Amino acid sequence: MAFCPACGAQREPSSQLCWSCGAIGAAGDEPPGVRADLAADDPGEAKPTGPALRCGRCHGSMQEGFLVDFAHGEKRAQEWVEGHPEPGWWSGVRYQGKTSRRVRAFRCMTCGSLELFAR
Repeated sequence: MAFCPACGAQREPSSQLCWSCGAIGAAGDEPPGVRADLAADDPGEAKPTGPALRCGRCHGSMQEGFLVDFAHGEKRAQEWVEGHPEPGWWSGVRYQGKTSRRVRAFRCMTCGSLELFAR
């Protein structure tokens, strides 16, 4: 088993992205100490660092971006929400009381493939 060099979580040795903290980079053989910026109360404040993420299909360079949600005249970054979508009373979906995570999106500069991660 391999460990994330940023947060110490166990992960697949071949994975370049940690599903626990969102850090990008090769996994190590031993768990390091937890980085102070990833131990913050607000995980949205953590800024993972490390080697560039490579495309799983063609091994091209990945560029980080975001997906825009166009709703009710607003433009916002999309979020992942736990569970199944439930219709709201007025319109849209209900999400109050459910865990949500910011979606990190990466686009391959060579083949255009998208990778989405929610930490």
